[in-house]
Amino acid sequence: MAVSYRLYAALVFVPAFVLCWGVSAAPADLRITDDLRVMVQADWRAQEQRRNRKPSDVAAIEDAFKRTRRLLTELGEMPSAPDLEAQLTRLATLRAERDRLNVNDHQARSSLYFRVRMLTRAIVLKNPLIASRRIVFLKRRRFICQMLHEYNGYYYDYADIAGGGVHILKEPGRSLEIVDLVEGRLPKGNYTTLSLSYDG
Repeated sequence: MAVSYRLYAALVFVPAFVLCWGVSAAPADLRITDDLRVMVQADWRAQEQRRNRKPSDVAAIEDAFKRTRRLLTELGEMPSAPDLEAQLTRLATLRAERDRLNVNDHQARSSLYFRVRMLTRAIVLKNPLIASRRIVFLKRRRFICQMLHEYNGYYYDYADIAGGGVHILKEPGRSLEIVDLVEGRLPKGNYTTLSLSYDG
C-alpha cells in the first residue's frame, strides 16, 4: 500500500495508454517543462474541484502538507532511501511561509498550494523505484465498442482509424518528450495491447 501511494503522486495524465506504470525560480529538481506544468496544475485544480474546494482553501493547503510529510516519511524508511535533506529544508521554508500568510490573500494561498504540490512531485521523482526510469507506453485510436481481445486486431476494418504506436516517455514527470519505437515501419493497422517479452 505504501509503494502504491508513493507512485500515485508521480502519475501524470498523458493521452496514451501507459504500460508501466509553476514556479520559474524553483530549484532544479522542481523544474518541469511549461506544457507539462500546465497539464499537472490543471489536474490539481480538477482534483480540488471534485472535493468542492479551491487550491487556495486552507483545507486544500493542509492536505497538501500532510501528503508531503507522509511521503517524506515513507521514502525515508526505504532500504535505499534517497537524500531528502534539501526537500526537508524546502518544506520547512514553505511551512514558515504558511504561518505568515494573510488569511484573506487568496492569490498567495493558491501560490503556496501549487509550490507544496510541486515539491511533492520532486520528492516522488527521487524514489529509487522510479528515479531516472523511462516508461514504455502504447497509443491507440479506439473504435466504437472496442474490447481488449486480440481478434479485434485481426478482423476489424481499420479504414479510417489507423494510427497509434509504441513510444518511450523519456523523462517521466519532467517532460512530455517521447521516442517513437515504430516510426511508420509497420503496415496500416491499429494497436490493441502491448506486452513485454522478457526473454527477448
